Amino acid sequence: MQIVLESQFCPATIHQLAQFELTWSSAHHETEGICVKGAVATDKSYALCGSGGEWDWEDSGSFCECEQGKEPNVNRTACQGQKLKIFNCVTALKA
Repeated sequence: MQIVLESQFCPATIHQLAQFELTWSSAHHETEGICVKGAVATDKSYALCGSGGEWDWEDSGSFCECEQGKEPNVNRTACQGQKLKIFNCVTALKA
């Protein structure tokens, strides 16, 4: 006798500046996302993993924004640019 167990998973992904881990699929299992490096949360980011192993983005919410001085890339999967550095003019003039 052979027993085969099958399960589907939603793949790890980044959506709207929030990273979601590989998630076991069930009837709309909600999982929490973590903002990508260089982004901050304005609220809880979440996504629904459906029983077919597909993310349901329409019933999800991503609330991550890039830090000041950075901008999202075209796909909104990363924040790019550098934080602004303030140059000390007084120190430079004394040198």
